[in-house]
Amino acid sequence: MQDVDTAIRLDPRYASAWLVRGLIKWGRDDHEGAAADYSTALKLDARLLPAWISRGEARQALGNVDGAIDDWTHAVAIDPRAAAEAFRLRGLARAIRGEDNAASDDLTRYLALAPGSPWTTVVRNRLAALKAREK
Repeated sequence: MQDVDTAIRLDPRYASAWLVRGLIKWGRDDHEGAAADYSTALKLDARLLPAWISRGEARQALGNVDGAIDDWTHAVAIDPRAAAEAFRLRGLARAIRGEDNAASDDLTRYLALAPGSPWTTVVRNRLAALKAREK
């Protein structure tokens, strides 16, 4: 953390340093601090895809599911092919909220983008549960 703080002190406009500091805070279960650092990173570089995904996770951990879904939607808009993780997270959040069609769409996109992911089984099981709910 000390190295990242030094980098930020030397160049407070270095968005990636704010992202890394947020990731460190996330790892220490400081979700509020992580979300704040991700927000700073995004103010400096609104196209920093990992910051959108990570802030979404922090927001969800803080109970702000709407904010999390918004962040993952921004990530998808930046680069849908690189945002597999955003599709997975947004799809799972939408499933919890009962937005079954939107959840199914997101989770299906995730599987297409990341077929070898360790999350594949979890996502397939959630899709099966969503389809069973439709009946």
